[in-house]
Amino acid sequence: MKVVIVGSGFAGLSAAINLSRAGVSVEVISSEPQGGSSPKAQGGIAIPLDPGDVELHVQDTIKAGKGLNDEGVVRQIVGLGQETLDWLRSLGFEPDFERSLEAGHSRPRVVRAKLADSIGAEVMKVLERAFPNVERDEALSLLVENGKVVGVRTKKGELQADSVVLATGGYSGLYQYRTNDGLGIGTWMAFQAGAYLRDLEFVQFHPTVAFAGESAPGLLLTEALRGEGAKLLNDKGERFAFKYDPAGELATRDVLSRAEWHELSEGRTVYLDVRGVPRFSERFPFIYSELKKMGIDPSRDLVPVRPGSHFTIGGVAVDAAGRSSVRGLFALGEAGNGLLHGANRLASNSILWALAQGFLLAQALQNYAKSGSWPLAAQANSIDGGTEVIRGSPFPRPSDLVLSYDPAEIPQLNGEEELRSVRKAMWDCVSLVRDEELLEKASSSTRGLARLVVLSALARRDSVGVHFRSDYPSPPLLPYHVYVKGEAN
Repeated sequence: MKVVIVGSGFAGLSAAINLSRAGVSVEVISSEPQGGSSPKAQGGIAIPLDPGDVELHVQDTIKAGKGLNDEGVVRQIVGLGQETLDWLRSLGFEPDFERSLEAGHSRPRVVRAKLADSIGAEVMKVLERAFPNVERDEALSLLVENGKVVGVRTKKGELQADSVVLATGGYSGLYQYRTNDGLGIGTWMAFQAGAYLRDLEFVQFHPTVAFAGESAPGLLLTEALRGEGAKLLNDKGERFAFKYDPAGELATRDVLSRAEWHELSEGRTVYLDVRGVPRFSERFPFIYSELKKMGIDPSRDLVPVRPGSHFTIGGVAVDAAGRSSVRGLFALGEAGNGLLHGANRLASNSILWALAQGFLLAQALQNYAKSGSWPLAAQANSIDGGTEVIRGSPFPRPSDLVLSYDPAEIPQLNGEEELRSVRKAMWDCVSLVRDEELLEKASSSTRGLARLVVLSALARRDSVGVHFRSDYPSPPLLPYHVYVKGEAN
């Protein structure tokens, strides 16, 4: 069996390492061989402290996700936490001895690198050492025959494969204020191939991002800073977060980002005060250095911040192993939506998700090679085949909302000028607070995947997690998901 993996970040390399060790022929291609957004990650990896902490971690994840998670998926991924950490350490990763507390967690369970703002770089270092063979190439579209993915078309030609794994990251880069430039290329390719996408309206904004300008990604100021005493202030000197949630600066990201939005919309400036964080320059050297380059001395200055699009919960609808609704197509990490995060991601669950899926993917592919089995729409909760138990489903249930569009009728995004226009429209109309008028305006001025995000946000006429509509502020009466499927007319 030959597998082509598109993407060389956490998810792509975890899959490559696990598949190679299982004897599968693997080729990894990437237009950014250095791992895209993964090396920039500053947080940590949420890992249960001990077997007794697994249930608390599960409940924290579901609470943050407002109950739109698949509990079976949550239990499977959280249950792989210690195995994932042990595996990373076997590759050479050296964690910090102390666990950190982050917003939404009931206990300090977040594992960091020895330098608290370098988790991405440190994890990528050991993954790249274990799998150094990444081919520089750009994927353009998937090859599909008789409803089955059989390869990928790239700038260099066509790569035939028994399965293709999309590990291409999210689409936060579709927004003007952002922490990364991901455009959801893999998600768009999956849509063109006829796969279900899910919950595209759920875009998580990080509340503490410092911007030097509007044309480039901002400087992410890790959640760990607030966990260690950093305070959010407005220009009146008020710790305003407590007006919106009793947890103050340790409220979940959706709450804090909207709190900042309200302050900013009233003409105030928002700051992060890091002067009380112990040993700031020593423990957060990257952030300290970058702030100094921006002309900010964090030992004495307040840091101006605003929310920025950071992590996209929506993506290709998959089960816990990354299997999509199209035979032979997987999507891992931020490219896939496996219902771990629900309507709002719990801090530091993303790296766990990307890495742990590599184990499950190896099981699923071996089973696929032997039996040709693939999840069916009727299988709602789990796929059992031999010793394999994979939670979740890439298919909608009767209670879900399904939107169908002909990919040929959705205008594609082309060129930097169009991208700048789309980014502004997405920020102005599809960011922290939405309504029908704004979304309709965005619908006519966006292209490609951004258009699908807008259409999903229009379809969800309620407010839950990171999706807030001022014209429909109530939560859904029953949990449901919004699916988008590419179907030719």
